[in-house]
This record gives sequence, structure tokens and C-alpha cells, in this order.
Amino acid sequence: MTYTGRTYDDILVGEYEYIENGVVKINTLSNLNANLPNKWSHNIRGGYPKNSEAYPLCLDCTSNEKRMSMSLHDPIRNVSGSMTLRLISVNGTPALKMDLWGDGGGHMMKASLITQKILIYMFLSRSAYC
Repeated sequence: MTYTGRTYDDILVGEYEYIENGVVKINTLSNLNANLPNKWSHNIRGGYPKNSEAYPLCLDCTSNEKRMSMSLHDPIRNVSGSMTLRLISVNGTPALKMDLWGDGGGHMMKASLITQKILIYMFLSRSAYC
């Protein structure tokens, strides 16, 4: 449950491990166990639904398919980017397709990844004005 100052909102949060050529470059997975009072402090956060016509366009999405809009923060370089998550199937097995883009602090990020190893915790609450 996350209080924004005016409302309580549903939020998806997560952390990640980035490995390049067998070398761990970033590992924030231990933050999943941290009791952060502000859930927006996680390195992956958001959870706004997008349709296929929202940026970035999803040319292979069905017209009623939804994706999740989130942001990703790189705590090493202190840069952030935007991403969309889409549930897909790879050889009959559920997987997530992540599209990442942004220009955080001069570090242009653009990537597309399909994985079955993303862990995202979901904090649920009702949206209500206070």
C-alpha cells in the first residue's frame, strides 16, 4: 500500500540483478527484503496500464492487450529509464517482454529483453482520496 499524499495507490515494485559476460554489474535484489517506508524508493516501480497504441507502440499486441508502464533506476550510475512489461508466451511457457528506453544523465538506454527470471512484488491497495 502506497500513500501519495492524496491517495492510496496500487504499485508494482521490484529489484534486479544485471549480469554481463558472467560478471555481476548491479545487484539490488536484497532490497526486496528491505522495509522501505516509501515503496517508490525501489529500483523498479510503477504499474500504470498501457494499451497497444501508447508509446512505445506495440505492433504485435492485440487491440485489447495491456502492458505495464514502470520505471527502472540504476543506483550505480544514478540514472533512470522507462520500461513497459508485457506478458507473452515462449514455447508455451509464460515470459515477460521488457522494453527499456530513456536518456538518464547522458547514458542513452534502449533495450528489449525477454525473460522468465524477473521477480516483481506487487503491493495492492485501493485507490481512495483522503
